[in-house]
Amino acid sequence: MLAYDRESIPSLGILDRLWHSAFGTVLYDYTLKRRVPKKTGNFLITAFPGDAVSGYRFLAGSVIFDGKKYSLDSLLKGSSKIPLNVLNYFDSFGWLPDLCAVKDDKSKNLAVSLIIDWIKRNKSWRKNTWRPEITGSRLANWVKSYEFLTKGDDQYFKSIFYSALVKQSIHLHRTFLRTEAGAGRLAASKGLVFCGIALPDSDNYLISGLDCFEGQIRKLIFPDGGHVSRNPKIQLDTLLDVVEIKLALNLANIKAPVWLETIMERMAPMLKAMQHGDGGLAVFNGGSIGDPRKIDFVLENSKKTLKPTKSAIHSGFQRLLSGKTTLIFDTGANTDLGHIDTGIYGGLSFEVSFGKERLIVNCGSGDHLGTEWSHALKRPASQSTFSLCNIEGQGKKELNACNMLKPGIPSRREFEGNVVVEGENLVGIGSLLLEHRRILSMSSGGGIIHGVERVTGAGDMKFSIRFHLHPNVKVIPIQNFGGALLKTRKGSGWQFFIEDGRVSIEDSVYVEGLSKPRRSKQIVIYGKTSSPDKIVKWQLKRI
Repeated sequence: MLAYDRESIPSLGILDRLWHSAFGTVLYDYTLKRRVPKKTGNFLITAFPGDAVSGYRFLAGSVIFDGKKYSLDSLLKGSSKIPLNVLNYFDSFGWLPDLCAVKDDKSKNLAVSLIIDWIKRNKSWRKNTWRPEITGSRLANWVKSYEFLTKGDDQYFKSIFYSALVKQSIHLHRTFLRTEAGAGRLAASKGLVFCGIALPDSDNYLISGLDCFEGQIRKLIFPDGGHVSRNPKIQLDTLLDVVEIKLALNLANIKAPVWLETIMERMAPMLKAMQHGDGGLAVFNGGSIGDPRKIDFVLENSKKTLKPTKSAIHSGFQRLLSGKTTLIFDTGANTDLGHIDTGIYGGLSFEVSFGKERLIVNCGSGDHLGTEWSHALKRPASQSTFSLCNIEGQGKKELNACNMLKPGIPSRREFEGNVVVEGENLVGIGSLLLEHRRILSMSSGGGIIHGVERVTGAGDMKFSIRFHLHPNVKVIPIQNFGGALLKTRKGSGWQFFIEDGRVSIEDSVYVEGLSKPRRSKQIVIYGKTSSPDKIVKWQLKRI
């Protein structure tokens, strides 16, 4: 029996509390009882396979969530120190596909025992474990894993498992709209769709789930296929939901609605536009590189022939590709402006890779590392872009004042294999306004990248332009010359220099996914605004 309070969820409104009072009654529990059908429906669901490595780790008693390790024993015995989001992950059975990926009797037996234990502890409604988004995720994971879990003659497990599935699906159908719009409602509706496919005589679940999913996805996806968060990792996870629903419908011989195909064909090229040569994603707006296996699975099942989006005006990204060089440029608006905890200030940042090696990067996300790291990695100075030295590192008030207020509409020109992209941001500092304009050009073959930085506005403001380097890149300053030599692990050499001035080589960090920060270096150009404007020119050239 779990000793911690799983019911500690955010405060609810009066209507929600009334609903919860009703859900917690014996009468309501009675309404969830249905005769379990003799036929079991269609549980043949094709989905992204779990990670066997994580499954073996789970078998050994370790649960990894957001880069942190928790013991399975502590989850089962209870601990007041376990965060609610970890409990939600455990209750949604997000770990189940990983455990099933091990594909042996030991993993199956552990999964079965944990499911039985959960069902016994949650026979009736509980306000956290039965929340629509958690229930939807749990039922989707149960349905995806059903064929593996029910192999053999364990009739007791089959009976209790199927009964719980039917009971919870009834409640989910009644409550799936009672969760916040966005990711939560997507999770709830996906679970409802899977139940509608798997359970007999459940067409109403399927119809309701697809209708809800369509309504949410249309609000979340820009016309160019990008997610409104502008986070490539969220783009990946959302597209995975779309793909898994499409595959499940196909396997059940149910014609997929036209809108599902349309959304998938819009989102996939945008996701591919976020890929570097190593198969991972660019790190923008709190995202991470993602799982290359998941990226490949999604793209392979989206469309046979797929070209990445070059210019995404609505999403605010430009992709430049020539030879083995990939440059991804963020020309869009910053997220959650004015919010210290969630705001990300990376306007006009960019990343560069050559082949399978990354050269210039953003520092990554620190949400899993605690408040201090989270705030630090959201600041302009943690992105490969322009920032103001006057206010960087001086606290929340100053950071809050440094807003990229309004991005301009980017321009793009291509001629004789060369590509030129221009973006701009209006930067607000108290009552003052500065305009930062960045022009990036890539030569035919990708061997030369030119940059022009133009800062227009008040004079006498100190600024920095930062180019964070991947940890595998070695950098050597060139004495008596405004530049540096870069060398990748595989031996690719590059020269960085500025037209007028000097560069500074400084320490930096890089956070890859949910890992710990890695030491790295950064190239920094310092300057001061002037009237009418200040121009800085730099070049990155392969040697």
